[in-house]
Amino acid sequence: MARIVTGILAGGAAAVLFHLLAGFVERKKEYSPRTKGIFIMESRELWLSALLFIFAGLRTALNFGDLVQMALDFGLLTGLTVLCLSDLRFYWVPGKVLMLMLLFWALTAASATVFFSVEEGLALVFRSAGGAAFSGIIFLVLYLVTRGQLGGGDVKLSFVLGLYLTVSRILPALLFGSVLSCVYALVQIARKKMSWKDGIPMVPFLWIGTVITVLLG
Repeated sequence: MARIVTGILAGGAAAVLFHLLAGFVERKKEYSPRTKGIFIMESRELWLSALLFIFAGLRTALNFGDLVQMALDFGLLTGLTVLCLSDLRFYWVPGKVLMLMLLFWALTAASATVFFSVEEGLALVFRSAGGAAFSGIIFLVLYLVTRGQLGGGDVKLSFVLGLYLTVSRILPALLFGSVLSCVYALVQIARKKMSWKDGIPMVPFLWIGTVITVLLG
């Protein structure tokens, strides 16, 4: 019962935080098509908010007892969902949201060191550093090869994703996201909706890849 209640509370908290951060992003872009009332959202936000509630709640319930992993998955899913909406709507990866995700990871790593053990905290830092280096280098190379078609924000995001997913989970997340983005691009090109030179928002596909990886454990 405690596992279920914790999952519901975490899902609700993630959905509320997502809405608040989405509102911050919209104000930065001076985007204001919303109906009045802070909890009334457009259909795209409602869908993402509902999915986040399910994913964050489910992952928290599955991680019940592992406070560090619960916190990391909560922060990752919430922040990445905000970035997914921002990239879909504005083709923009807000640096301040990335900074908040980075700060949340740092606080979680510090808490693991202080409240559990130095060994556990250091192990997390080393695993995260390896994941960040791996994904960051891959995306930096892609950024240089594509001559800017891949956004600089995507490169920064890949570094943050690596921190959260660590060495063991970053590769499948990137593979899932990359394959899905390629399939989408090929379908759109076949339908003549875009050309080979056009770019696509990458974060939604990284979001899907990350969700699959996180839910699979």
